[in-house]
Amino acid sequence: MTLHLRRLIFYILALLFLVVTPLLLAYTAGYRWSFTQKRLVTTGALSVETYPDNASIQIGMRNYAEHTPALISNLLPGTYDITISKTGYYPWHKNLTVQNGKTTFAHEIVLFKQATPKPIDGASSLIPHSEIPDSFKDYKVIYNPKQEHIIVIDNANFRRVAEIAARAAVWRIKDTPLLFIYSPHEVWVFDPEHSTTTLLTRLVEEIRQVITIPTRATAILILNHRVLTTELDLRDTQNTWELAQFDEIKNGSLAENGKSLLIAGTREGKTGIWQLELQ
Repeated sequence: MTLHLRRLIFYILALLFLVVTPLLLAYTAGYRWSFTQKRLVTTGALSVETYPDNASIQIGMRNYAEHTPALISNLLPGTYDITISKTGYYPWHKNLTVQNGKTTFAHEIVLFKQATPKPIDGASSLIPHSEIPDSFKDYKVIYNPKQEHIIVIDNANFRRVAEIAARAAVWRIKDTPLLFIYSPHEVWVFDPEHSTTTLLTRLVEEIRQVITIPTRATAILILNHRVLTTELDLRDTQNTWELAQFDEIKNGSLAENGKSLLIAGTREGKTGIWQLELQ
């Protein structure tokens, strides 16, 4: 090998070192080349948690080997089409934005079982439920029949913190306390921690009852003929699933274990109490 060739090889290796080393350091530090922005950008991450866990994760067209709970890192900044699925359950779908150097959280995802209501032998009485809840901690709930308003009073200063045109309400007292206030066509959520009231959903069909699931970021809606569930995460499209259809529904109640729903109604011409598995 001639001296000239050795020098040429040395210069080539040195040039490769100068080019590759910064790229490797940038890759290790979480930088990736963005073809849309045509420059190196800091990547972000997506943290996913579901109940039940061990669900599959699909981001765009890519299926990930990780199952929930999982942290998907090194994602280029942008909006991603995310699908969470598990055999025998309704899939969850949402578009979420990942930002430079930040983690986007998709936690408290509740997956509901694809199940058929089953009649409970010997049970035929209606399931009672209260339309006006008791006071909870520092808050009192009052119904004004003249104006058909639900009023929430802060007992500490006797101030009205919420007033909604509605006739019924229900507390979710476990985990983060929330008050679900509902009229025949709307459901509002009052958050005592932040003193905010947010519209959860608005439907053409009559909403007969709202049932909360303790520690779960979702609510069950009892309509005249259908059982729906809707999530509290209002980012992008709000996931709403139809769990069952009935000829007529009177009301419902969450089972003690929280994993099934008891429904008083008529289905396929048979009237009684039906059990619908949720988890």
